[in-house]
Amino acid sequence: MQLEFYYINFSHNLIKGKIPYSIGRLESMKRLDLSCNNMDSELPLSLANASSLESLKLQKNHFTRKIPNGFLMFRNLKELDLSDNSIDGEIPHGKPLVDFPRASYSGNKGLCGIPLELCRP
Repeated sequence: MQLEFYYINFSHNLIKGKIPYSIGRLESMKRLDLSCNNMDSELPLSLANASSLESLKLQKNHFTRKIPNGFLMFRNLKELDLSDNSIDGEIPHGKPLVDFPRASYSGNKGLCGIPLELCRP
């Protein structure tokens, strides 16, 4: 018997560390909320394997580095919040990432690209 998770909400739990690589195996997951914790790793590319995601809330953590290009595979994503982290680099150009408002990415000082300011060469 295989368990299927559709909604995981671990927000406001003071969770430290990183998102486990295995989270990408939850292919049927629709909503993931890990907001308002103390997670401090880079965003895992394996998360892109959870391609059924409709809502991804990772705001108010300490995530670092770039948004993986694999996040362009989130074809069903309707809600995204990566605000108030330490993410930098250019937002991967393409749908659905360019369709989210600036607020989805705000508070990441080194982040640039549509819908934020263009990156400087």
